[in-house]
Amino acid sequence: MQLKHTLKTNYIILYPQGRMDIRLAHEFEIATTEILKGKRFHVIVDLIEVEYISSSFIRILLSLKKNLNDLDFRVCNPNSFCKRIIDIVELHKLVDIHPTLQDALVGIA
Repeated sequence: MQLKHTLKTNYIILYPQGRMDIRLAHEFEIATTEILKGKRFHVIVDLIEVEYISSSFIRILLSLKKNLNDLDFRVCNPNSFCKRIIDIVELHKLVDIHPTLQDALVGIA
């Protein structure tokens, strides 16, 4: 998977695309691990181009958050379907979820 991302001084924005089912979620995890290897950045996952999120993708998001320790981890731009899944699994209680990228950047950029 070619994972689009934007790297800034102290943060990185990751742009997964498509249906984050078990296969693409795994590819996202591999690509993210490679991009973040040996680096310490705040991380924003922008779901602007994501149509669907699976439990596998949610597990990967939680793992990413855990591995960042004291750094910020935020998710933004979920569509209505993704937002419904986020609400059902109460992901918003564990991860900062923002309606827009601009909101997610507050306090980081």
